[in-house]
Amino acid sequence: MIGGVLEPWDRASLVPPDTVGGVSTKTSLQVKPMAFLQTAGPSHFSYIPALKDAANGILTVDWWAPQLEYEDALFGTATNYATEFNAKYSYPPSYISASATACGYLIQRAIEKAGSVDPAAMRDALAGMDAETFYGHVKFNEGGQNIGSPVVIEQIMNGKVVTVFPADVATSKADYPLN
Repeated sequence: MIGGVLEPWDRASLVPPDTVGGVSTKTSLQVKPMAFLQTAGPSHFSYIPALKDAANGILTVDWWAPQLEYEDALFGTATNYATEFNAKYSYPPSYISASATACGYLIQRAIEKAGSVDPAAMRDALAGMDAETFYGHVKFNEGGQNIGSPVVIEQIMNGKVVTVFPADVATSKADYPLN
């Protein structure tokens, strides 16, 4: 079920240097902020191993997390998708891998709904889509943005990424202010 749409990019890419540099600078200058937020880097599979204990406490915004209770007919739950992905590639999926997979699934559904691979028919099918997927609820506004799924706030605690907001899907309380 799991295809490697972005798998070579995910595996080959390193943690973005600016994310490591920001944490290294904070640590070396002994800056102790009440909160430390980064985007992109913390959800990459090599981020925590690269920063070790310095990663703890960092907050990030994420567009998908495997423990969210999303589900579809092809992949099952978000947790099932993450388990299958990890079994195939030997590392956990990021939101990038999950969103690429969800895009492929939605294109497949749009082709089926349109009954055609005509770009205009597919676009119309996608624009009118209101669907549940393992990635979340998908519904596009007039500008083409997905307004169906909220983002989550995650924090690295004890070397693991945990969801801290929104409260209804949080697996832990945020460590705030940082110690």
